[in-house]
Amino acid sequence: MPTLTPTPVAIRLEADGSGDYRTLEEAVAAASPGETILLETGTYRLVEPLEISKQIRLVGAGMDDTEIVSEAWGYVVRFSGDGPFAADGLWGMT
Repeated sequence: MPTLTPTPVAIRLEADGSGDYRTLEEAVAAASPGETILLETGTYRLVEPLEISKQIRLVGAGMDDTEIVSEAWGYVVRFSGDGPFAADGLWGMT
């Protein structure tokens, strides 16, 4: 009998706040380790730098279509946890 592999769960965000969570900060807080957060086309504005310590993956709609920005000092998004972290298809994460 074949073993079924569970389909990975992804959190979907819309820049206007109409996704699974209202903000990227809320989505990161709710994400389980290993989960993917899909950021649809748009600009995601952070009030403060976002520190990520979980093993998650951020996936945008493409570098020309999805950006994460903040006017806060220091950094926009930083990973400080153990294990893998990935960010693909995003612009502005410096």
